[in-house]
Amino acid sequence: MLKDNKKVLKLKIKKISSFFLTFGLVLFFLLAIRHYVCTPIYIPSESMSETLQVNDLLLMSKISYNVSKPERKDIVVFSSDQVDEKETILIKRIIGLPGDKIEIKNGNVYVNNKLLNESYAKKDNFSGTFVVPKNKYFVLGDNREDSLDSRYWDNPYVDKDDIIGKAIFKYYPKFENIYKKK
Repeated sequence: MLKDNKKVLKLKIKKISSFFLTFGLVLFFLLAIRHYVCTPIYIPSESMSETLQVNDLLLMSKISYNVSKPERKDIVVFSSDQVDEKETILIKRIIGLPGDKIEIKNGNVYVNNKLLNESYAKKDNFSGTFVVPKNKYFVLGDNREDSLDSRYWDNPYVDKDDIIGKAIFKYYPKFENIYKKK
């Protein structure tokens, strides 16, 4: 009888340790994916509305730009010290690529003398000209009236190394493709 109890106890210990080992491995892989591959992003302001609303949650890919270059109209997450004295995480849309000439005339954006189709943007009356340096990007919020972006910064360009990742899709409050055509 004592021998049977020991077998039952060993079997229970084996099952419990197997459970915790499996749980630990799953947790490890989930944390590794979140840290190295993709991570959730919270939208705290209206600078990207109508595309993104306050309190939306997005999934951001941290590896997108390891295999490709940022493209015009990508929505990117980056660190910047242009809003506060300290580093801040921001989300904006890439408008200008390295070497581009950006002209904004009464809210209309021209890239290399061609009007950019921006069905997603709420325009304002800003005017200005920018030439994007090598390894830098010019970014704007979709809600131009309520976005502190490249137009207003002392250093109006985002360095390629400061880009953390590319927004992939919105998953809260509802799943939505943020790059859909309007």
